[in-house]
Amino acid sequence: MSHWGVALTCALGMASGCARVQPLPLQLPSRDAPIEQRIVAYRRYAAMPHVGMNGWAMRIGNGPVGSLTEDRPYLANAREAEDALHARDNQLSLGWAFMGTGLAVTVVSLVVGLVSLRSIGTDHEPISLVPSAVAMGGTLIALPGAFIIGDAQRRVPPAAEAYNRWLWRALTLPNDVPAP
Repeated sequence: MSHWGVALTCALGMASGCARVQPLPLQLPSRDAPIEQRIVAYRRYAAMPHVGMNGWAMRIGNGPVGSLTEDRPYLANAREAEDALHARDNQLSLGWAFMGTGLAVTVVSLVVGLVSLRSIGTDHEPISLVPSAVAMGGTLIALPGAFIIGDAQRRVPPAAEAYNRWLWRALTLPNDVPAP
């Protein structure tokens, strides 16, 4: 039965790697609308990333700062932004897999170590260092996960910038401003 659990875990991991967020259609003015209307629309839909204690959040326009999950359908309108966030999702899955595996190995080795300590009688049997070495190995397995997760989080601001560039182009706003 355990092979079914492993197969299901692998299938769910691969399926999450394929999932994409569906874009939320924006109500943008037409390309021939007055520039004032297009600027108002840009301010209404522009993305601004925020980082806090709970990770990344996003503000769309003047709205409240919400979770990245809530505002991601807006960002999905820009293919480049969605690609960056999708790569972030895949990196987070990989990082958390390393962290979970390392934590599981560490916890199991500590439990085995505690059980072996309780089973030692008064015969003064030597204490095995194997559980301690395995716990250290679990920590070493989890360590790359922390770096992978940290690297994945760096993809959020470039994704917001890519979305804002897409929005600017979609509204056909001018690229150069005349000198005063």
